[in-house]
Amino acid sequence: MVLNVTLKDAVTICFQKFVTFSGRAGRQEFWKFVLFLLLVHIVLLVINSLIFGPSIDEGLKFSIASDGTQTTTAYRNVSYTGGWLGNAFSLITLLPFTAVTWRRLHDRNRSGWWTLVPYGLLMAMGAIWFLTSEAVAVGANPQTGDPITVLVPQSIAPILILGLLALAAGLSVLISTCRAPIPGANRFGPNPNEVPS
Repeated sequence: MVLNVTLKDAVTICFQKFVTFSGRAGRQEFWKFVLFLLLVHIVLLVINSLIFGPSIDEGLKFSIASDGTQTTTAYRNVSYTGGWLGNAFSLITLLPFTAVTWRRLHDRNRSGWWTLVPYGLLMAMGAIWFLTSEAVAVGANPQTGDPITVLVPQSIAPILILGLLALAAGLSVLISTCRAPIPGANRFGPNPNEVPS
């Protein structure tokens, strides 16, 4: 017999197992917790937008044509975010989300360490970008004459390779969270969805 997990049950379990990385988590527990996180983020986005309004980013964008002429255009980006409320909620739920993902991979008889692989690859990509980049002047500010520089890595190949590996690892984790559990007990414990008869 398969155990049915409600949204309330999933949230309760995930917060009770705040930093529990052992055992298994079923599909319902994982995806209903993800649904809870998504719904709370939507609510926080609405609350933040009603109280503080949208986030507005304004500035000047410089571009250089192939003939060397510079053009300056003003831009204004308006975006709606969860603001500091959403950031605080994300920080609070980072550990329980990581823990339930870890346990969900255990349910597929995979090591939970796979959860961290995409993040490690992205951090390595950022480190290579930062350590191997040099500032290259791409133009000058027409009002002040100050040079406009961007950080350009010496080689894009390792960054591209690490980015593709991070994407593949992330998709692998996502696919594992969608797949059916391994029936019966595995090396990580009993199946959380099966009620003993």
